[in-house]
Amino acid sequence: MPFFIGVHKFPQALSDEEIEGKWAKYKQSCATLGIKPVKLHYNGAKASAFCETEASSEEEVTKAHEAAGLTVDEVIETKAAE
Repeated sequence: MPFFIGVHKFPQALSDEEIEGKWAKYKQSCATLGIKPVKLHYNGAKASAFCETEASSEEEVTKAHEAAGLTVDEVIETKAAE
């Protein structure tokens, strides 16, 4: 299954708790939709976050964000190198 990176740029800095709360909501919506949230990378002080999700399509990732009440600035399909 393909991997996607969701790019988030927030309007202001967020605390760790605020970002982790958003991530928890996203994980719940992913479970409901049958896709796999993999990892979240973030810098609250820089108001940025990047989530990794395993899904069939960009549309599924976007739908999971919407279901969690979150905005995503961009969804990018990626490949990994080891």
